[in-house]
Amino acid sequence: MLELKRINRSLEDFFTKLSLREISQIVLITFIILLMISRFFVPVIVVGNSMRKTLEDGEILILYKKAYIRRAPKYKDIVIIKVSDSFNSETIVKRVIGAPGDHIVIKDSKVYINEQLLEEDYINNEEEVTGGYDIDITLKEDEIFVMGDNRNHSSDSRNPNVGVINYKRDVLGKIIYSLSDFEIM
Repeated sequence: MLELKRINRSLEDFFTKLSLREISQIVLITFIILLMISRFFVPVIVVGNSMRKTLEDGEILILYKKAYIRRAPKYKDIVIIKVSDSFNSETIVKRVIGAPGDHIVIKDSKVYINEQLLEEDYINNEEEVTGGYDIDITLKEDEIFVMGDNRNHSSDSRNPNVGVINYKRDVLGKIIYSLSDFEIM
């Protein structure tokens, strides 16, 4: 208890001895640091249940905006994507299933990447995956294939309105942290 009083007294003495110039320098440096951080990291909120089991509606995440400047997204990365059609523009959160150059086959609700069946422990398997999505595609060097973890309730690369994603143009960044769960992604 005595130590805490000493620390409080020391802090009070420190701040009362600062000049107006020193205070303005501290404020300016703090502003510059916050501005730099905001250029790289931004909070986002999950809307919807397409990533259910992994991410819940309303969950707060941290997006790293510069994640794919020097490298391509890889399998299992969770990304925020800008999707536009002729009517509107929105952002969606999805998991990268296929990276550039991958051969993706979806048959009988099973996903194969480069002829290997994916073991997807992250998907919401509370209900059987339905839907007639038979896909056979090889991704180009700037394309990724994304899917939601809640497969029956996800508009993703299986849907022709979304399709494969040009990651250089449409991926806004990679999710690196969940503030809601205090978990590194």
